[in-house]
Amino acid sequence: MKPIRVLWLSNKVQSSPDGNKSTGTWLTAAAQGLVDSGKVELGNIAVGDVPCAQRQDYGSIQQWIVPSGRRARSRDGMPSRRITAEILRSVEQFSPDLVHVWGTELFWGLLTARGLIRRPALLELQGLKGAIARVYNGGLTLREQFACIGPKELLR
Repeated sequence: MKPIRVLWLSNKVQSSPDGNKSTGTWLTAAAQGLVDSGKVELGNIAVGDVPCAQRQDYGSIQQWIVPSGRRARSRDGMPSRRITAEILRSVEQFSPDLVHVWGTELFWGLLTARGLIRRPALLELQGLKGAIARVYNGGLTLREQFACIGPKELLR
């Protein structure tokens, strides 16, 4: 069976624990689990401290990083035209079966809502999920939950 191609639009660059200052250790654990399953080919487009969009794969995860910060966004909440074009080029290059939008804090959800990314999309609303999920922790064991927590989450 051919693996499904899933593209994440996220605020987390996938990298070694030493090379990433952001929180979200659980997202790295989820990415690794999906890739290890052999059922998912994973791509990631994330914001990062880069001067211009660049490809920076992490293991078998194809990854593109776009600039973050105020200069990267226009007044309507969307990324600049240049960055939007880079994101759309990356989406076409990866050619996902599904786009998974992680959160609505940035412009990721707007790209699908405004029809710029024309792929089936899943919008993740972490704050809402807990209120409507039948099992709050998704059925994870306590050990699996601890595996998703890193020092950065504990320090916050």
